[in-house]
Amino acid sequence: MKTNKRLNKILQIIGLICIAILTILVYTSNSVLNKGEVISISSNNLLFIILFIAIFVVGYLILDKVNDIKVKRDTKIIIYATLLMLYLIAQILFINLIRSSPLFDQYEVYNDAKIIAEGNIDELIKNEYLQIYPHQTTLITFFAFIFKICGSTNVFILQYLNAIANTFTVLGLYLIAKAISNKQNKLNSFMIVFLSLAFIPLSMLSTFVYGDLIGLCFGVFAIYFIIKYGKLQKARYLFISAILISLACYCRTNMLIFFIALTIYLILDCIKYISSIKNECNDTKSTKIMNIITKVLLIIIFIIIGLLPTNLVKNYMINRLQLEKSNQFPTIGHINHGISNEGFRGPGWYVDSYVDQWKLNGHDEEVLKQRALSIINEYFHNPINGCKFFKNKITSMWIEPTFGEIYYNTELLGLNSDKITEEEFYRCIEMTDFLKNNYSIFVMIGKVLLIIIYTSTLLLILRNKDLTNEQILLVLIFMGGFAFQLFWEGKSRYVLPYVVILIPLASIGVKENIQWINNKINNIKKKFQTEK
Repeated sequence: MKTNKRLNKILQIIGLICIAILTILVYTSNSVLNKGEVISISSNNLLFIILFIAIFVVGYLILDKVNDIKVKRDTKIIIYATLLMLYLIAQILFINLIRSSPLFDQYEVYNDAKIIAEGNIDELIKNEYLQIYPHQTTLITFFAFIFKICGSTNVFILQYLNAIANTFTVLGLYLIAKAISNKQNKLNSFMIVFLSLAFIPLSMLSTFVYGDLIGLCFGVFAIYFIIKYGKLQKARYLFISAILISLACYCRTNMLIFFIALTIYLILDCIKYISSIKNECNDTKSTKIMNIITKVLLIIIFIIIGLLPTNLVKNYMINRLQLEKSNQFPTIGHINHGISNEGFRGPGWYVDSYVDQWKLNGHDEEVLKQRALSIINEYFHNPINGCKFFKNKITSMWIEPTFGEIYYNTELLGLNSDKITEEEFYRCIEMTDFLKNNYSIFVMIGKVLLIIIYTSTLLLILRNKDLTNEQILLVLIFMGGFAFQLFWEGKSRYVLPYVVILIPLASIGVKENIQWINNKINNIKKKFQTEK
């Protein structure tokens, strides 16, 4: 048990540091995504900091009081089911109003999936986009499969699928919150529903034709079933989780962070079991050894199921489409983006010239390595500049409250004009104008939600000396995303899954957090009065 507790404590401290950084930044800084995907960062003065603290306190108290209202279980189920249905309908209405068509990377993925679904896969042999980004082959085969099932290649199919995925993600977050709550950390049901449904970027990005939201949905339920396995020790839940995380990675490569966190959770569970049986005399030594071997084998099976399908399909498609490894944009190239301060978008965001230069240099990876080493060396010799860069990069990604929801639906908007009428066209223009004109409102709503999520999670970690393995799992996923995005090519949209995964943590122990704050304030008062 001691080993498990030590590991938990280490992870808890690291998670505390990461979430504390974001909590400080969300109060003191503003990050706004402007036209052209350009990030502007500014600092808040003391008045704004006090205002945001007041907003958090009032919002926190309201959410706690509303949760005290007694509602019968059956009535709760009806209310939640109705809210989820309305949530889905609202997304579908938004998709139909905005009539967004995929552009750039979205278009490449959508169009390639369309080609495969229509049986013209040979057209993609040595396709330039897939040559550079072969990891997209799994996503395009997934979309092609969906098109085949539906008998249509209309882009609305993928957008509706996003809306359905989001609805299940909200449900999954609620189930996770229930699963990780306990006597010390009771679930605030109203808060989990409020934060999940009010997290507008999730629903508005349903128009974004990519694997982000579908992968997130699979990832959320993979977490839920692995927690069920940890609590009930029934292998079927582990297999379900493995299949779901495999699908998540199939749709979105960065779901590997979820996969790694789930694997670490299984290892911690195994360590916990080994520690617990040392003092038990009920089972024979051979039985204990067999149970340990079974747990280790289950972890290996989980890893195989989680990774194998994606890699098999990717390798098959690379061979089938004759994609050469030398033409693939290397990992170090993405790190080049992630540590560069040269781009016009934001610190560590995508730099257009890097890919172009790599092409002109004959796909020379060494040039990218030298550039990365040069930048790291510069930060090493000028640590103040390095700290400033990473502070601004974290702010630009984790404190940007829209996660690109307005940008992708206005500035990066291609009209789905296959059968669009003049009336639908002008309705779409009105919708985009409404989003642009009310951008500041969306920013403020997002800012308040980030304040509640970050601060509430921070208080939960501070208040608990020992988080459970299940709670640590969510912290692990967040930490993985935080560490990965420090050095990888940045965008605020990329960190959305790791913020969403904090919602269950932010929603438990609200009353205990309030009581804990009151106790701390009373202790300070008593100490001050004693000294006086």
